[in-house]
Amino acid sequence: MNRAGRRVAFSVFGVFFFVAPSATSRADAATPSAQSIAFAEKVRACGAGDNNACLAVASALEEGTSVAKDSPRAAALFEQACKKGNPIACARLAIMLVLASGVPKDAQRAASLFEQACGSGVLAACRNLGVLYDEGDGVTKNATRAQALYRQACDGGDPSGCASLGALILRNASKTKED
Repeated sequence: MNRAGRRVAFSVFGVFFFVAPSATSRADAATPSAQSIAFAEKVRACGAGDNNACLAVASALEEGTSVAKDSPRAAALFEQACKKGNPIACARLAIMLVLASGVPKDAQRAASLFEQACGSGVLAACRNLGVLYDEGDGVTKNATRAQALYRQACDGGDPSGCASLGALILRNASKTKED
């Protein structure tokens, strides 16, 4: 299969999106693509206050999908959407803060944002907050709290929460055998 026919997949909190790039000829190069038109519409909707559109624009900017990657702008839009009550935007901003992706690392603030998103039912945020407690990154290391957060994510159906819970239980079991 040629490159133009290859589908690209990316995941946002366990939900996979598939984008099939269109093959363009030189004649089509001057014509805006459907993706660029859709992106422009999302930018306009975000400017008009559509919180979900801001999340979509921020995601595209962070991932570099259908638009040039711009992490600082993505972080600003995630911040805006988070302040307007979008828990997924809070979790996405927290990830950027933990990874120092286009923004300075701030694991303590990330923990607060993950807590907020987890409390709103974003299971991946519960799992990610568990990782912070498990590693002591931005919060005081607390295996009991990490386990509870992993269990919450797992019980809610997040496979990475289940994997993290299992790994923590195995680590604790091997520590007990060594002692």
